[in-house]
Amino acid sequence: EPVDNEYTVIETAEALSVSATNEDDGGTLSYQWYSDTDSDAIGGTAIAGATDATYTPAIDAVGTFYYYCVVTNSKTGFEPKSITSQAAKVTVTKATLTKADVTLDGLESTYDLYEQHVSVVALPAALEGQYVTVGYMKNEYLLPNVPSSAGEYTVVLSVKDSPNYEDVDLYYDMVINVADVTVHTMPGV
Repeated sequence: EPVDNEYTVIETAEALSVSATNEDDGGTLSYQWYSDTDSDAIGGTAIAGATDATYTPAIDAVGTFYYYCVVTNSKTGFEPKSITSQAAKVTVTKATLTKADVTLDGLESTYDLYEQHVSVVALPAALEGQYVTVGYMKNEYLLPNVPSSAGEYTVVLSVKDSPNYEDVDLYYDMVINVADVTVHTMPGV
């Protein structure tokens, strides 16, 4: 029988499996996996191409899904006989982004003022784009722009309204050292 399981959308699902034998009656076993919205293992939707004793469910959407398999024994000259497995409950939840999932560049360097200080080098693919913002804080106040003076700051990487990740704010310490500025005087001034 297939087994219930829980995942986050960024994990890889384990294969569901059924085991059946035809007791050497000369028949051929065939398999068809179904997805359903409830656990009754009746009236589900056949999953295209899911015709083996194992099936690995897609876990790319948040929700609760049920999967079951109908095993049919077919033998020439006889009516096919089918048996339905129990439905396995697969629960998929949003993932939580952690600092280990993110690579930032420029947390401690020397900069010219007013330039973008921190760049996001790596994020999980499902988060790239509209769900992530980067802000700067000084003394617990969010700055309206990138920092404009040397000092210690906090970088805030925020995830909001993602279909696959929980809303979260990650905080990173950042030190800005201002690049040396050379002042040239004009002759005769």
